[in-house]
Amino acid sequence: MVGKIVLETGDILSPPKPDESSRKMVTSESQAADDLKAKGDMLKDSSGDLIGNEESVVSEKPDESSRKMATSESQAADDLKAKGDMLKDSSGDLIGNEESVVSEKPDESSRKMATSESQAADDLKAKGDMLKDSSGDLIGNEDSVVSEKNIPQDLIELILQRLPVKSIFRFKLTCKDWRSLSTLPRFIYKHLQVSQRRLFLHIRGSQVWQLDLETATYSRIQDFGEEIGSISHCDGLVLLSTSCYEPSTKTLSRRIAIWSCSHGECAWIPRIGLSFYDFYCLGRDSKKSYKVLRFTHGRHDQGDFEAEAEAELYDLDSHRWKTVEIIDDWITHGNGNFGVVSVETSSYWVAATEGKYFVQSFDFTAECFRAITLPKAVALSGGKTLALSPFEHQKLSILCQIADKTELWITQVGDVVNWERFLVFRGHQLIPHNPAFLIMEKMVKVFCEEVTVDRSFAKIKIRQIGQGGFEDTQIAQYRFDRPTRSCLYTESLVPLP
Repeated sequence: MVGKIVLETGDILSPPKPDESSRKMVTSESQAADDLKAKGDMLKDSSGDLIGNEESVVSEKPDESSRKMATSESQAADDLKAKGDMLKDSSGDLIGNEESVVSEKPDESSRKMATSESQAADDLKAKGDMLKDSSGDLIGNEDSVVSEKNIPQDLIELILQRLPVKSIFRFKLTCKDWRSLSTLPRFIYKHLQVSQRRLFLHIRGSQVWQLDLETATYSRIQDFGEEIGSISHCDGLVLLSTSCYEPSTKTLSRRIAIWSCSHGECAWIPRIGLSFYDFYCLGRDSKKSYKVLRFTHGRHDQGDFEAEAEAELYDLDSHRWKTVEIIDDWITHGNGNFGVVSVETSSYWVAATEGKYFVQSFDFTAECFRAITLPKAVALSGGKTLALSPFEHQKLSILCQIADKTELWITQVGDVVNWERFLVFRGHQLIPHNPAFLIMEKMVKVFCEEVTVDRSFAKIKIRQIGQGGFEDTQIAQYRFDRPTRSCLYTESLVPLP
């Protein structure tokens, strides 16, 4: 019989009804079991997505550690579901199975066991929620990248600022935050300030070659298809002037372009009537606006031998030319091999007047020329090897060689100039005219191109000069056919204006 117990006396007794507190307790346990089972199903689905769903949010397959974690979470979900089923069955017996109802009230041990099971259900439910939240972060939340959770943002920036440009370009493809960071002017110029990667650019005809000091490799990186006449550099951007043939006039003329070596982009600047006697400089003002300076001591290739000096400025933001004042009481040292460097908001090059050398500069913020005197020993040296190079941050250096003695002077750029003798070397070979060089601690690395006696070949060398002497390292050799030019270059993230 169902719901009744037959005693030996033959009397039929109805089973005692559970009291109200017992009924509420088991009802609560049953509800907890249902909730736990539902969460177990949800957790299993979630962890299942992490393991087996090929259309998951993540674009790449999880690595071995993630797979193991996901498998462990899936197993935990199955265990929770099984325990939920067991707990539901246990509580269901207490409420609904009339065949298992005893004739007496549950004893104290049964009451404690039910309480313990209820507590276990609550604990399992809490753990299930925690595990679900954890697996949810692993599956779908792109903002929960481990590196961003555990590493402060300012520390990430400090690390990225010291990486080569090519590495940052690769990382831009893997992280949206890093891609956005690499385009911020604040980060771009901080990276430029701390960047340690220096290269030598070598101009050979229409081609640009690169000498990497770290790997000692020499390789061609660009061919412009036109003879390159001059080159200057500012903040990772390169200004080139080229020779092109004009079919209408059947003459050669000049063109100028801005080129980003790092980004591989080039923009030609519109201007006609450029002279082969023009000089060009690239710089920026205090607002990070880039400009091109063109000046000449006379357009002698255009039949006007009595032409006066002239100068004009091209703004790469407004795309307009404007005339600037120039006083023609000096000449540029080096002529065709014009060695100009840019430091902060000014460009610098060696000039001469009345038999004395000095540094001529152009301030791109004030848009005016400014002469800087040299140490007396350098100004009156009469030496043909005079070259400028940037040094550290906001410093300018000049290399002067007289016979077998080479002096290196350094000054801070700005309103006040104070030259200091930094290094003196003796007993080394002559350095080529207007060389590109780099100061590294207590030594100098010079880009040298030595042409054989019969002028058939040229050897590319790095000459390292220090207190202990000098050392030449030959990097490459090629068939020589024309004079070349070189400059020191710094990789940067600065985009083409």
